[in-house]
This record gives sequence, structure tokens and C-alpha cells, in this order.
Amino acid sequence: MLGFSQGFTANYFCRFCRGHRQILQKQVTQDENLLRTKENYEDDLEQNDLSLTGIREPTVLNNLDKFHVIENVIPDVMHDFLEGIIPLEMFLVLSRLVEKEMITLEELNSRISCFGYGFIEQKNRPSPIKHTSILNPTKASGQTASQMMCSAPLLPLMIGDQIEDDCDEWALYLLLIDIFKIVMSPSLSLSSTYVLKALITDINYFYNYFQIAI
Repeated sequence: MLGFSQGFTANYFCRFCRGHRQILQKQVTQDENLLRTKENYEDDLEQNDLSLTGIREPTVLNNLDKFHVIENVIPDVMHDFLEGIIPLEMFLVLSRLVEKEMITLEELNSRISCFGYGFIEQKNRPSPIKHTSILNPTKASGQTASQMMCSAPLLPLMIGDQIEDDCDEWALYLLLIDIFKIVMSPSLSLSSTYVLKALITDINYFYNYFQIAI
């Protein structure tokens, strides 16, 4: 509908910027020079090459009054966060914790099952984690967005006592939860946006190291 490339395997998959996939996988801070603008959007349309621009076709939505696909950009917190980076990082970390024998899959599932979620969140309690999710943490988690929203911030309460103080993977996860709390806040102050930017920079540096370590 928006006319951009579809899927994260495209060379230029981002609708916010013109960064190549290989650059974005390692980039830790936003590069203002790569952001899409109405001007470079028109240039990319004229180039008419999806593999070089990330734009598949012009969108009819630009014909709407006071709307432009470059200026009216809103992230999708459910797909980008609750079904994206949250389960990806959670299961990468859990896989390493099991590998390091800080917790077994059986103990993990027992704690998930016995945890007191409260009346409101009871219906969103996470499903038991399968052995395949630990072996292949980058695959589908088997959890819904509602389950991830419930379990992600509660995981430190469930298993935090099992984790060694100097565990890098756990430190990475705690950074993610700090970001999670800000992103899911009903309102933000200006100072919170600066904190969020710093946390995102930290976690991107950390995540690049973590990927190499794997």
C-alpha cells in the first residue's frame, strides 16, 4: 500500500531511511544523512529501481490532502517490537542461559507456569517454551504479542535469582527491558526521549558484540 519494498531481506527495506541492509544491521545510531525526505523520495521514484532505492511504486495515498508517505510515518510497536526485537532477543538470551546451565528449560517453564500474573494478565500468560525455540532462537517464538507484552518485563522477576551477576547476555536483556518500559509508556517527557536514544545506542553496541560472541 505504501509502495516500499516488502520483507527484511530487501537491500533497502526501511521506509524511514535509505540505509542498505548491511549498514543497518551494524548501525548503532541514527544517521541523519540517510533519512528519507520528500525530495530524495521523488528522486528514487524517477530512478525506478527497487533494488537500489527500496521503493517499489508510487502510492495513491500521496494524493490525499495533507498526507505524504515520507512525512506521515508511524512505527508499528506490535510488529516491530512485540513480535520483532523482543522475542528475538529474549529467546537468544534464554538459549544462552540454558547453554551456560544457569537454568534448565524445565525449570524455566515451571517458573513461567507458577508465576502469579494477577487477574488481568492471567489470560496473557506465556505458553510453555519449546525445546525447538531454545535450539533455534531466531525462529518464530510461538508467543503472541499480548503474551510478549506480559512476559518480557516479568522475566527478571521469574528467573533473575538464577542469573550470575557478570552475565553479559542478561545485561543485554535488562537494557532491552529499560527500552521496553519507555516505549510502552502512555506518555513521554522530552528528557525521556534522550534517555531512550542513549539506551538504544548502548543496546546496539552490545547487540553487535553479542552477535559476534554467538
